[in-house]
Amino acid sequence: MTNKMSPVPANLGRRLFMRQSSTALAGIGLFGTTGVLAATAKEGDAPRPPMGGMPDMPPPAYSLAERDRRFSVVKKLLKDKGLDGLLVPTRSGESILGWAKWLTNERMFLKPAVIIVPAEGDPIALNMLPMPGPKWINKRDSHFEGETGPLVVNWLRKEGLADKRLGVLGLEPGQFGLPEFFHDGLWDYSVWNAIATGVPEASFTDITGEFTRAMMVLGSEQVDNLRKAAAKGEALHQFMLDLAEEGMDAKVLKAEMNKFYVLNDMDVDVEAFMARGKLRRGQTHSTEIGFHHAGANAQVTLTFSVGKPSQQIVKIADTAKRVLDYGLENVAPGKTFESVMGPMEQIILDAGFNHGFPNIHGLMPIGLVGPVGETSPRGTTYQPTRGGDVVLEPNMAISFECGARTIPFLQEVRLGGTALVTDKGVDMMNALGTELRVI
Repeated sequence: MTNKMSPVPANLGRRLFMRQSSTALAGIGLFGTTGVLAATAKEGDAPRPPMGGMPDMPPPAYSLAERDRRFSVVKKLLKDKGLDGLLVPTRSGESILGWAKWLTNERMFLKPAVIIVPAEGDPIALNMLPMPGPKWINKRDSHFEGETGPLVVNWLRKEGLADKRLGVLGLEPGQFGLPEFFHDGLWDYSVWNAIATGVPEASFTDITGEFTRAMMVLGSEQVDNLRKAAAKGEALHQFMLDLAEEGMDAKVLKAEMNKFYVLNDMDVDVEAFMARGKLRRGQTHSTEIGFHHAGANAQVTLTFSVGKPSQQIVKIADTAKRVLDYGLENVAPGKTFESVMGPMEQIILDAGFNHGFPNIHGLMPIGLVGPVGETSPRGTTYQPTRGGDVVLEPNMAISFECGARTIPFLQEVRLGGTALVTDKGVDMMNALGTELRVI
């Protein structure tokens, strides 16, 4: 049997076209398997040109001037703390913090890696995955078939740091905010044990908090890229609102979202969208997407109702909107996160609702700032997150994730988007996620 997709009529809507396309493609899978496999096999036997470089790899996101700005920030921090060097770890899961990438401008690591930043001299990158393109750190060494710890010890001795005062990131649990993600720090035991026993004369001080505070203030290139990333998040929201409809299978919507990520160069690391089955009238769905794009991290939050929302949802949405408006009006340089977030939490409690997420948190790097503690009407006290005392500064990137939910948790509305602290207040870069939307 021959399968052939029909041409698209001029008046065929996008949603109907997708359903017809999906049906046609399913037919290919059911009836055209032999032909497809034969064609694939024939194509596989054909000679192919050499692959050559990696033409699709994007250029570095930041300039050497931005690199020098960051390194000068670190060197100043080490001088202020009276330290002779800094050890920065990376391992699976570290990308949500972004310490190593902030120092290297490189995309990924193959195994546990460590960056050594001397107070005097050039940084050293150890066991990093080699990637094409310019390197921010040219002094590097790799031992991919051996252990990372002894390699670090060897270089500490080479650099004359084996008996010095060294700063460390990620050594103590919870020192970098959102402790529910990182209870036990970020060092692999074998790596840290080899370092601690290999240079017993050295002393180590965890400076994660101070380092992350310095890293949270963006340079001008980062601000430009933050705007590009926020715009991509806004486009995602518009795409979702245009596509979602009553009766659509949530899996289809999620599949289209994933396609959007790939085609728009969005590297998603936080995705909260809990819909299951068909999108039904009366349902409300909250989404939260954190992603990396154009060298910057952004986070967008959207809640949409399928058809007219219930009176309860309207009340919840009104509460979430009042919380967001308070934050937009009160975020300003010189204030602490806690001084703004405390009253935001109180608005939720006074309305008889709860909220299980930070109303404001720092963007990737996601260090330090999150919920400052909350007591709900049912008596649950959330673990306070370090960083409520962090003072807001111009060019800090933040995410508003303002919301309210019923107790027990049955219905929820979350509103927000990516924002930047400015000299006078805050610049909200997203609009669609700031109100409850109806499809």
